[in-house]
Amino acid sequence: MEQQGVKCVPVGCRGGGCGFCKIRVVEGEYECGKMSRAHAPPEAIEQGEVLACRIYPVTDLTIECLEPSAPGETSEQTTTRALR
Repeated sequence: MEQQGVKCVPVGCRGGGCGFCKIRVVEGEYECGKMSRAHAPPEAIEQGEVLACRIYPVTDLTIECLEPSAPGETSEQTTTRALR
């Protein structure tokens, strides 16, 4: 996403631990790497809420950029954008 110039996704640790890059995948397929359960618990991942730094797109994705949240808080939508 950095290569695409997408600025709605904040950049943090790039390792899946800080939760700063939390997004919601609205459409498309991806694979997940390891990420903090505090910021991306299994039930959130099932709903497409993941950490951008730890997903690997298999197809084009449509994402919603979410405000970074503390563990256990609900994030709110700020932007939706299709990436190709």
